[in-house]
Amino acid sequence: MSVSSIMASIGIPQSVWQPIMDVESGGNANAQSSEANGTTSYGLFQLNSNGVGANYSSSYLLDPTNNATLAGDAMKAAVVKGQAQGLSGYSLTQYVAFNSGFPTEQGVSALNSDPVVQAYNPVLQNAYNTYASGGGASTATTSATTTSAATSGSTSMLTLLSNLNQTQKTGGTASIGYTVIFSVLGIGLILLGVKMLGG
Repeated sequence: MSVSSIMASIGIPQSVWQPIMDVESGGNANAQSSEANGTTSYGLFQLNSNGVGANYSSSYLLDPTNNATLAGDAMKAAVVKGQAQGLSGYSLTQYVAFNSGFPTEQGVSALNSDPVVQAYNPVLQNAYNTYASGGGASTATTSATTTSAATSGSTSMLTLLSNLNQTQKTGGTASIGYTVIFSVLGIGLILLGVKMLGG
């Protein structure tokens, strides 16, 4: 079953789930990332073993159909609330992400205070813009059983952001974390530009 059909059956617009998935895993169903708090995030939507993925085995969470279904269920209430407020476009995607655990459940108001949300927001907006322009669809949009050959254990954007947040909480230097994040963002934007120019 495709991610598109799973999300459609739950009522999650592609303009919401696609950018979130692309930021979380780039469509790599095998993605696993170790977080600073000792937990692990799994699969297409990087479901955390201490969050949406709690009480599920790693193999269950790495199954793309299970992962997409759990993620869609987690997004559903935020989609309904956001649409009731008249949100659409990126505003709805942003609202759903920040109220469904991607990367936190602190809401859009956290943009004023939380560095993880602040750093995640432009990455999510870039993914939304790529989706809205008709480019950058990941392989997982066509089939939930399609997996990437990329190695598991890769560092996701969520891991980088979580590590930054953990560094700040423990009194470490945030400038190193910010340097890593903005370097990754810069490389991603360059690759995206090259891909778009190349057709």
